[in-house]
Amino acid sequence: MYEYEMKEIETKKTLLISISSLISGFLIAFLHSLIKDTYLTNFVFPCMILLCNYGFLLWKLDYKTRKNGFLLLLPILLILLSNFIVPVDGSNLFLNVLILPFCISIFFFSLINPHYHISRHSFSFLFKLFPSGLFRNFTYLKKLPKKEKKSTKGKGILVGLCLGLPISYVLILLLGQADPYFHSFMLTIQSYFSFFLQFDFLKNYIFVLFIFSFLFFVIFINLVKHEDTTMKENKYRNIKEETILTVLIIINAVFVLFLLSEISKVTTNFLKLPAAYTYARYAREGFFQLLFVTVINFSIISYKLYFTEDSKNKWIQRLLLLLIVFSIALICNSYYRMFLYIGSYGFTVLRLQVILFLFMELILFLLFIRKMYKGLGYKDAVLFISIILTTYIINLYLFSAPFATFLNAFVL
Repeated sequence: MYEYEMKEIETKKTLLISISSLISGFLIAFLHSLIKDTYLTNFVFPCMILLCNYGFLLWKLDYKTRKNGFLLLLPILLILLSNFIVPVDGSNLFLNVLILPFCISIFFFSLINPHYHISRHSFSFLFKLFPSGLFRNFTYLKKLPKKEKKSTKGKGILVGLCLGLPISYVLILLLGQADPYFHSFMLTIQSYFSFFLQFDFLKNYIFVLFIFSFLFFVIFINLVKHEDTTMKENKYRNIKEETILTVLIIINAVFVLFLLSEISKVTTNFLKLPAAYTYARYAREGFFQLLFVTVINFSIISYKLYFTEDSKNKWIQRLLLLLIVFSIALICNSYYRMFLYIGSYGFTVLRLQVILFLFMELILFLLFIRKMYKGLGYKDAVLFISIILTTYIINLYLFSAPFATFLNAFVL
């Protein structure tokens, strides 16, 4: 009896997912026929319909949701609606396509999976939604209930259509040739349906219907399959302390030399190097290389803190802290160069975005210091994602060409 009840629940889920996926496919295909903006029809509207579909399934299947999971819905909607509210450039549209699937997967699992939490394994759960079980999920359709007595009405109508439509087509052709007035009348009727009878339109409509119905079905079946899946425990690499110390000493030594050269360059040239630098040249050169160096430092520090076993060696802690301090100094150096450059040439959207990115990096490096001395457990990932999403949404809504023009009125 227990197995039968479980089977009925799974059947109900499969049936609801099948119907909702098919309706979603029809709706997206209809929007494709009306709207020519590919970003809206291929990404924004499908994501919105996917979220609505998810809400419908939660309601119909009586899921006990985890309320804190709804917090992620706000940034998802802000990113989705950004194109309707403010002008968004192509690079940000591309970033939307990369960021939103990850956010939506976190949102989906956070609500229904009691074992799910945001961590470095969250990214793998995106692939549990898609393309996992790409074709195997259709075996669930076999569990749909089948009636013992099949109605013959539908079959009779289908046979009648197969016979009647070809015969009526031949009759219309013959009558049209016999009577030109009737031929004109049928052409008039055809003109009202010409848009829907175009082969390319039907081909595209069916293609879009199939693709999105297929996609939604796979995603929601995978979601149901993994509604109780436990997350992997974090595994930390055991790297010898001597190796870590050697790497940190070498990297920090490079930054000591760089810091000396920077101080010499912008002060009295006490290193006596033949480099006649102007502030304009100083501001222009090497900015993006420094930005890339901070990203490398961020990767090294995050790997040590989150992917290797915690070390109690005080020298490792000190050298790691020193590397964070050097990274913050590089960010300050990058800010200095950027504002020197802005003072001469003004703000652009890219320069505003770089300033925001540097500020985000600065906050994340400060979190590393807190991690070293207090520790935050898996909640670090929640903080990191919150900071990154907040920064990105500020970039979407505020940092635009009109805002850059507005700032240039005070700078230039």
